[in-house]
Amino acid sequence: MKNGFKRILVMTLSVLMALAMLTGCGPKKPTASDAKDYVQAVMDMLCTGTCDSSVNFADVEDEGALRDTLVNSAMEEIAGTVELSDVSKAKLSDFLYAALGKCKYTVGEPVEVEGGFDVPVTIEPLIIYASLENFDSILQERAMNDMNLIMNMSEEELMDYVVDVMVELLNDGIADPQYDAPVELTMHYRLIDEENNIYGCSEEDGEAVGSALFSTQGL
Repeated sequence: MKNGFKRILVMTLSVLMALAMLTGCGPKKPTASDAKDYVQAVMDMLCTGTCDSSVNFADVEDEGALRDTLVNSAMEEIAGTVELSDVSKAKLSDFLYAALGKCKYTVGEPVEVEGGFDVPVTIEPLIIYASLENFDSILQERAMNDMNLIMNMSEEELMDYVVDVMVELLNDGIADPQYDAPVELTMHYRLIDEENNIYGCSEEDGEAVGSALFSTQGL
């Protein structure tokens, strides 16, 4: 389950960030400030659930609710590989919220190019998987100590037990967060909908950012 969880988390973060690349409601001719504010708002919305209220997104009324929807989608992806109880889903979901809240990123100064702006983003990937390095041995040791209890557990309770150990290690790993070497990315703020004069970034940009938020160290 450990390795499957790692792979799925990488994949779902990419998907989440792609979905979060919402189309911004741009002015007739956006400024560098508009481009920077948009990218900052997208990053903040995903990682903290709040963003600059002056930034408008097409078809979005509640940024916090959108973040909840994205995290719930990630849980569905994870649950699609292994049957999890609502309790385990909630614990994994809480961890994902906490991990996203520990992500470090800096939005730089936009550079005007033909058709819009290139906005640099520096991400310090959060190291989370290293905390699972000794997961198998820790789980085995705890199971031996709890053998009498485990013998009477249902299949669902056994899975909850495994998830409890995993989430405990993951949360311990981000209690004092460590980061990998900074990654430099470029978000491409462009005219997406010419008819409605709407600017935003692409899903490809979102996937790149999503893949960089968490370090692959320990995968």
